[in-house]
Amino acid sequence: MFPSLTIVGASTRAAAFSALAAGWQPHCADLFADVDLQARAPVTRVANYPRGLPLVVEQMPEGPWMYTGALENHPEVVERIAGGRRLLGNPAAVLREVRDPLLVAQRLRGRGLGVPAVTAAEAGLPRDGSWLRKRRRGSGGGHVVPWDHHVAAQGGDQAEVYYQQRVEGAPHAAVFLASSSQCELWGVTRQLIGAPWTSGAAYRYCGSVGPVSTSAHLTTSLRSIGQAIVDHFGLRGIFGVDVVLAGDHAWLIEINPRYPASAEILERATGTSAVGLHVAACGQQKLELTPYPGNRVCGKAIVFAAQATTASPTLCAWVDDENRRHPGYRFADLPGDGTPFPAQAPVLTVFADAANESLVVEQLRHRVEAVQNRLTPCLLEDSAPGTHR
Repeated sequence: MFPSLTIVGASTRAAAFSALAAGWQPHCADLFADVDLQARAPVTRVANYPRGLPLVVEQMPEGPWMYTGALENHPEVVERIAGGRRLLGNPAAVLREVRDPLLVAQRLRGRGLGVPAVTAAEAGLPRDGSWLRKRRRGSGGGHVVPWDHHVAAQGGDQAEVYYQQRVEGAPHAAVFLASSSQCELWGVTRQLIGAPWTSGAAYRYCGSVGPVSTSAHLTTSLRSIGQAIVDHFGLRGIFGVDVVLAGDHAWLIEINPRYPASAEILERATGTSAVGLHVAACGQQKLELTPYPGNRVCGKAIVFAAQATTASPTLCAWVDDENRRHPGYRFADLPGDGTPFPAQAPVLTVFADAANESLVVEQLRHRVEAVQNRLTPCLLEDSAPGTHR
């Protein structure tokens, strides 16, 4: 019998599949309870998310727990759950510091690292789009907007936002693993941000492609970023760092102190379970990373609803057939037949593997289009994107 691992977050499917590969039996709670996750592990869809998570977790088998994306923005929930079982990951005290963008900028700039200017006050900022307004508890990029006269006129709660200077370059993500004695750079992926062919909004995280090769100088810079984060904030386990790469310079944009979305791409490329590595790091075991073979590029893209729509029987049957006919899965985070989606909600995730990045992106685009062609437009009452799957 496999040991139990409780996994909670906005979406847990990727981490749960990773846990299964590492010999754990995941028990999950999230917003979606995806059909493909239901087929492989117990999962509870939490309506009162995230405040309803602690009560749900209390009903799960004994064993350690970990969290995935967006829960880092709710340290009070992490603290409550951690009071009842062993946490594999970063505690609430760490989250309160590492998710403070002004504190991160202050500490890491002191190490000579590239960090864009940030401020909590809009006074004096140019309203020409050269700065970005971000929500302090945001995730996935859907909350990011250029700071201009139009956005300024809309107002809003200034206590919930901050401003970051825009930097030019290509968006990437670096994935690290940290124990008490090591901090290792596992890999780097290119991020698909605001990719119009996914129907994702501007600045929305739409997927990842990688691993990508970096120069020796850039690799050293990224390792320095990871080590500095561990030194200043005490992170443990797997974590991601959003960076903008401009030539051989890396700008640190944001720290994701948990299982990051791009980890799944490194898993597919190396055949190594990210959750297995995460557990080893949290257990103070020596980290032994499998070298990237260099002959396989992997990618994933999130399909967003361009308008209010539902998952048609045709789509669900076609996706199931495609996954059965091809080794490994091409589609994941699967909705049930008839699931409704408001505009801009994530529908499902597509995957592709090929010899180079351009072929991967070409396959992703083709599969995204095939999914979109099988969605059925419908009328929905207004609702928050991302809560219908």
